[in-house]
Amino acid sequence: MFKFNIKFTNPAEKTQRFTIFSQNLAEIRALNAAQNNGAQFGINSFSAMTPEEFKQRLLPEKFIIPSDFTNVTDDDVHNPGHWWEHEHRRVKRDTYPENFDWRLKNVVSPIQDQGKCGSCWAFSNVAAVESHYAIYHNGIMPGLSEQELVDCDEESLGCDGGFTYGSLQYIKDNGLHSRNAYPYTGHSGECQSNMNGEKIKIDNLLVLPKNETEIKYYVFNKGPVIISNNNDFKIWNKNKF
Repeated sequence: MFKFNIKFTNPAEKTQRFTIFSQNLAEIRALNAAQNNGAQFGINSFSAMTPEEFKQRLLPEKFIIPSDFTNVTDDDVHNPGHWWEHEHRRVKRDTYPENFDWRLKNVVSPIQDQGKCGSCWAFSNVAAVESHYAIYHNGIMPGLSEQELVDCDEESLGCDGGFTYGSLQYIKDNGLHSRNAYPYTGHSGECQSNMNGEKIKIDNLLVLPKNETEIKYYVFNKGPVIISNNNDFKIWNKNKF
């Protein structure tokens, strides 16, 4: 637990957490022994949490699709996006590569730590918006504020969880300041969205089909997407796609 800076308030809690950790460790070993399509499970900062605790902190259940969202079309999925319109980046359109990583194009922000605040929803939304901005602006990363979503998105619950669709709607309607102008604090605070400075908005909100192949094509053609994951991420370590 020292690696993840986990502290206990008393010996009873330490014993309780060790029991939970032991149960999760058994699950980790069982999953790694099975075939999981390249997934590897291991110990992480959530390994001493029960599934209920993990779900409450990181997996909010309220998914309401605002009317501004539309389902993707075949053109959205299969036609090349802005990145591939440049001559030197064009690829054959009758085939897709076995592997592709937008990080190698320098249009994906680095992994960040949300701390003890249940703000994963804000980080995932901001990361996706940053990537699509960078793809459209030839690699320029805007560095947007997760804290502004935590403080200002009234449809979400700040550090107690948030809702992907509603917070994307917030970005579309209101925009976000830069992370430097509105830095992350790791706790819910008073909304400061009216401060001076440039704000970046999004124009279009799309819902992808529940089809991994279609999602793969969309990611290659257009860019990273937001996916709500299940409780396996409590013990997930890494994967290979």
